[in-house]
Amino acid sequence: MTIDITEDSSHIRSFLDDHSVGVLATANKAAIPYASTIYFVVEDDLSISFLTKEDTAKCRNMRENPNVALAVTDAQSQSTVQIAGTVQEIKDASRIQQLHDKVVTITVSTSSGATPPVMKLDAGELVAFSIQPSFVRLARFLQTESSMQIGSLFETITR
Repeated sequence: MTIDITEDSSHIRSFLDDHSVGVLATANKAAIPYASTIYFVVEDDLSISFLTKEDTAKCRNMRENPNVALAVTDAQSQSTVQIAGTVQEIKDASRIQQLHDKVVTITVSTSSGATPPVMKLDAGELVAFSIQPSFVRLARFLQTESSMQIGSLFETITR
């Protein structure tokens, strides 16, 4: 099922609210891929905000090539959200601070540590990015054969 991003995306939103760690895929200008795990915050418009450090491959890649993908999974339910889009750097200091506070809260609730991994990197200044999704797909693979229908595995939104 494909729906416009402005339509009801409550299933996708709920999944992302409950799973705030994912794998971000970037590529440099030579199209060499790189993947890294991030803690993220889903915004009201389904954009994804996250922190990194200035001297990381992820940051360099996004500044060279703004096209990214994010995969978020729940192994127990065999569900995943895949997002593709472009990133924009967040420059507003108060927004970066709010994002930092939310990431700390997520870290505390999802791990035994209180410090987000990104804060432990000795890789320059903290920077923030937002993924503006052009494609978002929720896939639910843990279904019985009798409950599966054509198209029932996927819920996709596009811009």
